[in-house]
Amino acid sequence: MNMPVIKFINKKYNSLNAMRNLIYYVMSADKTPNRKIGAVAVYPIEEKEIVRQFKQTQVYHRNQKKNRVLHFLLSFTTEEAQWLNSKDYIKIGYSVANYYGKANHQVVFALHEDTDNPHIHFVVNSVNYITGKKYHQQHKDYIKIRTVAETKTSRILSRRSRTA
Repeated sequence: MNMPVIKFINKKYNSLNAMRNLIYYVMSADKTPNRKIGAVAVYPIEEKEIVRQFKQTQVYHRNQKKNRVLHFLLSFTTEEAQWLNSKDYIKIGYSVANYYGKANHQVVFALHEDTDNPHIHFVVNSVNYITGKKYHQQHKDYIKIRTVAETKTSRILSRRSRTA
């Protein structure tokens, strides 16, 4: 069985507007009609509040320039999607989000169910909420995130196949 695919969106989110538009897109009711949303180090009440919390961290640390957020998604094959339910996607989402949360970065994620291929979008505040330093994605991070996602998905799918 294939494992989830991680795709980093290579786009610069340098302005408040760009960050706001991304968060609103990720949490859009059209994309996530069942509101399967999670967050680490922020309160995922509504889009406006998450933008405010991300911005507050950036303003407090005077670090509002360039790449305000990191955006990536985790997609699943049709075969995997047959075995996964909404709670599973959220568990997988939290496993990945906690990687950044442990490094003191705010994260919001949402399951997009508007296509035949369910996928989870992640938005990570690039400013560390304790030190104020910017997060710089490295290849080792990609490997770690992929491993975390694959491990969690594999555990869920193996439990499902044993009970099926």
